[in-house]
Formats: sequence, structure tokens, C-alpha cells
Amino acid sequence: MTTISCISKDIFALVVAVMFTVLMVAGLADQGKNLFPAMLAFAAMVPIVGSAVVAIKRDWDNRDHHLSV
Repeated sequence: MTTISCISKDIFALVVAVMFTVLMVAGLADQGKNLFPAMLAFAAMVPIVGSAVVAIKRDWDNRDHHLSV
């Protein structure tokens, strides 16, 4: 898979994860009456978003390595 398509796939995964997190937290917030489920959902999504960011950085670093060779 080319570097551009890997980076594009990882950026798409990051956007989807962030959108899902925002929608899930907004849905669980219940107009601010009980924020515990929303905070719990956000905490559960942090590793997923972080994983997408790490994948983008890894692909970006690999792109730099392949260009320098």
C-alpha cells in the first residue's frame, strides 16, 4: 500500500473515531444532568483516538524514511 493511501486511511480512521466520540458523549450527556456516563464514554474512546494518531505519526515517519533512502 502506498504511503499516501496509508496516511489517508489513518486520517479517515481518526476523523471517524473523533466524530463517534463527540456523538456518543453528546448523546450520553443528557442535557448536563448526569455527566458520568459521558465522561466514561470519553475515557473509553481516548485509547482509540490515540491509536489513530500514533498510526498517522508512524506512517508519516516511514514516509520521511523512504524519501531519504
